[in-house]
Amino acid sequence: MFPYVAAAYLMMAAFTLHSSLLYVLRRNRRVAVINAVRLLVQTSLSVALLPVAGIAGYGIALLASQATAVLLDQGEAAHPRTHQSGDAIFCQLSVER
Repeated sequence: MFPYVAAAYLMMAAFTLHSSLLYVLRRNRRVAVINAVRLLVQTSLSVALLPVAGIAGYGIALLASQATAVLLDQGEAAHPRTHQSGDAIFCQLSVER
């Protein structure tokens, strides 16, 4: 179980960094949607995998839910919407650093 949890938290670090930027850009709804989908995936897979794989099933469910959050976050980054000028400058500076 520990390798799954460790990998999941490494993936979550990338999303946590980007979600902070989304909060600054006032995209709270997008972060909430990603977290809701992540929770749904984790709960569904935990219920399905716990009887089959035991406690390792929870680790697998956690890893899959974090991967889902990262993939959804990458989709958001690939399709940026128009920002106010100050937000766009802040976003550009944060990406370059």
